[in-house]
Amino acid sequence: MTRIDGDPVPSEALKLAAGQCDIEDDRLIRPVQVHSACVRKVGTSGRQVDCDGTVTDRAGLIHSLLTADCIPLFLFHPGTGTTALIHAGWRGLDTGIVEQGLKALELPPDQADELLAVLGPAVRSCCYEVREDVAGRFPGQIRREGERMFLSLQEAMIERLLKAGLRAETIEDESPCSCCHPDDHYSYRYNRTDRRMVSLMGVLF
Repeated sequence: MTRIDGDPVPSEALKLAAGQCDIEDDRLIRPVQVHSACVRKVGTSGRQVDCDGTVTDRAGLIHSLLTADCIPLFLFHPGTGTTALIHAGWRGLDTGIVEQGLKALELPPDQADELLAVLGPAVRSCCYEVREDVAGRFPGQIRREGERMFLSLQEAMIERLLKAGLRAETIEDESPCSCCHPDDHYSYRYNRTDRRMVSLMGVLF
């Protein structure tokens, strides 16, 4: 995951990030993100309209995402080489994007515990204040300070991953809060930026 400085539009930031990693543009899977629960299994590069996550078992294809507070979720199954990259904010979590992503991996139920998961930089509960309409959807992941309510997207995501059969020791959640670290990450909640962080993932060989 990387931040592209300067003033590129998101599509140009994606090209720049891929170039920095020596990844050809024609290898990129480019979802057109809409805060949905749609995760699509693909076998070719290119645009994926109205989609917030992609899955592939093809080496050489590179997932991409743009984020500025939502969680980029990286999934990898060592046995099959299958990879997934999923964009999840509160809407996606509430409507089942984690579950849809795991379903799209098409793994037998007894192999879910072999998955490796990494939660990338996103806003955390220290900064993510929400209203009652959102808090009510995540009663177990709300921290209260008087009348103020703060949501942990990370806790909500991990709860869903564990329920699906992943093991706690194969889930990594050590990334910083995007809102607390504006010098290193873009954060819409911090300053309503239209810039985005770029996430890339794939098996190169």
